Amino acid sequence: MNFSVQGMHCGKCLRTIQSVGSGFEGVKDLQVDLSRGHMQARCAVEFEPDSLMEAIRAKGFQIRLLIEGEQDSSRDEAKAQLIRLGVAAACAGNIMLLSVAGYAGADQSEFSRGFHWLIFVLFLPVGLYSAWPIYKNSWGSFMRRRISVDVPLSLALIGASSMSFVNLLRGSNGIYFDSLAMFIFFLLASRFAIFKLQNRCLVPVSLEDVFSQKKASKWVGQFWQSAPVTQLKSKDRIQVFQNEYVPVDGKVISEFCEINNSIYTGESL
Repeated sequence: MNFSVQGMHCGKCLRTIQSVGSGFEGVKDLQVDLSRGHMQARCAVEFEPDSLMEAIRAKGFQIRLLIEGEQDSSRDEAKAQLIRLGVAAACAGNIMLLSVAGYAGADQSEFSRGFHWLIFVLFLPVGLYSAWPIYKNSWGSFMRRRISVDVPLSLALIGASSMSFVNLLRGSNGIYFDSLAMFIFFLLASRFAIFKLQNRCLVPVSLEDVFSQKKASKWVGQFWQSAPVTQLKSKDRIQVFQNEYVPVDGKVISEFCEINNSIYTGESL
């Protein structure tokens, strides 16, 4: 069975999911791929995945059963993160423009209160929508009875936002919506960069992907021509250059040839 899992960010998340899966008798083997948000379980024939999915959801993760041929959740999660980052960037940029006007002296004018309320309105999408994964991860850590970095972040964001809103109602100083918006933006930007780096560096690569060639030099009668490997037929004549891989099975017709087959035999030259 293949599952799509969202909310995995580190090795502790992997160990948590694996420990949950090991507690079910019908689960014989469980493999979790952090880069793709993918979980593969080898289960008994009579095993029902609903109980396993509910147990993983109870730990703060989102999980669903993948239909055969369905893609993993990494693209959907990357798209969601990018949208939240874009909302934070747009709102934080406009908030800073208004804040600069306030620092330049607009706070002393009759429009200062209107500026503060406009900044608050622009902060709402950042604090409620863009920062939602931080609150969600914090709640997941609370449900697992563990402390993560998102717990103090959530407390700080909620506390500073509440204090700023109270000061806004009172008409006093101490309004920090601009700083909070920029903090959330930079935090989301760094996490998105880490997410893309994980997908690029941790993606599993098979030997077939590493040592396969998509094209080969094929003799077409009077000259050599590049052709896709998938279009090669029996009795075709190909040319393999230095540091290239032999793309298909064949017979060597050159007088001199040296091939390194250590990758197949496991023996050194």
